[in-house]
Amino acid sequence: RYIKHHFELYLIDRDFLKNYMSLILLNRRFYQSRAYESLRLYVKVFEDLVETGVKDGSFKPDTNIRVFRNMFLGAFTRMILRWLFGSKGKSVDRMEEISDITELLSDAIAISDR
Repeated sequence: RYIKHHFELYLIDRDFLKNYMSLILLNRRFYQSRAYESLRLYVKVFEDLVETGVKDGSFKPDTNIRVFRNMFLGAFTRMILRWLFGSKGKSVDRMEEISDITELLSDAIAISDR
């Protein structure tokens, strides 16, 4: 649910998303700002959810939380960049893609017998 919510949250405001992707994430000063610290706290919630899932047996015990976090954020960034700048003239069902990526990411770490 967190992964799906993350994508949906960013789709609400396309202008914010463009600014976030092109002006903020690519700005070196952002990474020394208080705004970056807020983003880190947000990402920490994701890491804590994954860690809880590992501890309670919902997720594979050998899940590397740092790698999974980067995989999630990388997939998010790539999809958003493509939606914003690379899908000219192409109709893309974003909700379907969000469901697909959510399923793929979940399957990567979920215990299969649950």
